[in-house]
Amino acid sequence: MTTPPAVAPDPMSTLHIWWRNLPALSLQQDPGLLARWDALNAARCDLPFLSGRAICTALNTLGQGTERLLIGAQRGQVVAMFVLVPQDRFRWQTFQPSQVPLGAWVAGAHLRLQELARSLLHGPLGFCLGLSVTQVDPHVAPRTPDTEDSQHIDYIDTGWIDLKGSFDEYWSARGKNLRQNMRKQRAKLAADGVKLTLQVLRDHGDMGPAVARYGRMESAGWKAQQGHRHSPRQRAGPLLPGTPGASQPER
Repeated sequence: MTTPPAVAPDPMSTLHIWWRNLPALSLQQDPGLLARWDALNAARCDLPFLSGRAICTALNTLGQGTERLLIGAQRGQVVAMFVLVPQDRFRWQTFQPSQVPLGAWVAGAHLRLQELARSLLHGPLGFCLGLSVTQVDPHVAPRTPDTEDSQHIDYIDTGWIDLKGSFDEYWSARGKNLRQNMRKQRAKLAADGVKLTLQVLRDHGDMGPAVARYGRMESAGWKAQQGHRHSPRQRAGPLLPGTPGASQPER
């Protein structure tokens, strides 16, 4: 596979980045690119669903074959990567199937998304009239004011939980009734000879059986009666091959 030449920075932009435009599956074919993607993802919240492996799986399973990988470099160092798909002949947007909460892009934390989008729009995409970067979480890229050539469109509130302090501090701040009820439940279980344990599963191979077990537990509760359960045989949506819980045998 021949590598296309990098596109020189737009002379009108204050952000000087050299871009390469490659087929999106180059990400999984080049271990160096994959490692750099993960390093840039780690620079902005380190989101699991934006890991290189997750994006490659989504491309293999949900991609249309028209996706492109845009690689931006400064002084020989890769500083930004976008997976883009064409909306029509002259418009592009970030790759984001419904199973991926945010658009597929990563960049150094010092770079502003607005400037990156402007650099892409004026450079490696050829004649381009519009670029949409979808589902931008302000934790990943702080919102900037609209300009003559950029506009933000509000969509939904994205969920985020900040973890601060220790668990003991968190638990002591819960309501008195909740803490008393939990003590009573633990005391009853101990009286019945039930030992409470917390098991943390981290290996990829353990995820499928764990999801299946969760489905059996949920199917045995009130959600099954109301038709809202998750079960190994009836899912709300398919899991991607290669992701935890997909095509795994039950235990």
